[in-house]
Amino acid sequence: MTFFPVTPSARAREISTNRNILFRYDFSEGKQVILPEPIGFPDIFTRKVYLDYKDFPDCNVVGRIIGPRGMTAQELENETGCQLIIRGKGSVRELWKEMKYGGFRGFDHLNDNLHVLIICADTPNRAMVKIRDCEDKLKKLITPRTPGADEFKRKQLIELALLNGTYRPSPHHFRKPHPVLSAKAPRAKNSLTEQVEMLVKNLKQNSL
Repeated sequence: MTFFPVTPSARAREISTNRNILFRYDFSEGKQVILPEPIGFPDIFTRKVYLDYKDFPDCNVVGRIIGPRGMTAQELENETGCQLIIRGKGSVRELWKEMKYGGFRGFDHLNDNLHVLIICADTPNRAMVKIRDCEDKLKKLITPRTPGADEFKRKQLIELALLNGTYRPSPHHFRKPHPVLSAKAPRAKNSLTEQVEMLVKNLKQNSL
C-alpha cells in the first residue's frame, strides 16, 4: 500500500470541503433567483441596509453578518453576486479612529448610522434583482431566532471553535443513561456534532 504525505494545501482543501458540507448556510432556502437577460450597459449600483441595534439589543448583528473569519459574509457575497461593506458609526473597531477621522474624506460614512452597503456591478435590470435578493437574505440573516433554537448561530460558534482549535464535544455525550429510561431506548443524536467530531478525528489522523 502506498501512502502519500498530507501537504498543507491538501489539508486546506479537505477542511474547506468538509466545512462547506457541515456549515454552509443556505441563504436561498432552496429558492433560486432567476436573472433576466441583460439590458443596457453595466454600471455600479448601491443600496444601504441600516442595522438597528435597538430592535435586537442582545444580538451581535455585525458578528452574524461577518461570521467566523469573514466566511459568512463571503458566502452571502458569492451567492448573491453583491459586495457587502459595513459602514457607519460602530463599523470601526478602534473608537479613537472613529472620533479622530470622522468627517475626513473617506471616513464621512462614520457620520451616518451603522449600515451595510450593498454594491453590485451589472446592468440596471440585473443589478436591481441581485440587490433586492441580497437585501432580503441579509435581513433574514440579522434577525435572531428564539434563544436555544438559533441553529445558524450555533453553527457559527462551532465553526469558530474548530478554526481556533478549541472545539470540545458537548459534555452530554459522555453522560450515562438515566436509570428511568429503558436500556433499549434509542439515544438522541446530534448529527452536526457527530459529523464535526468525525472531521476533527480525521484531521488529527491526517496531520500525523
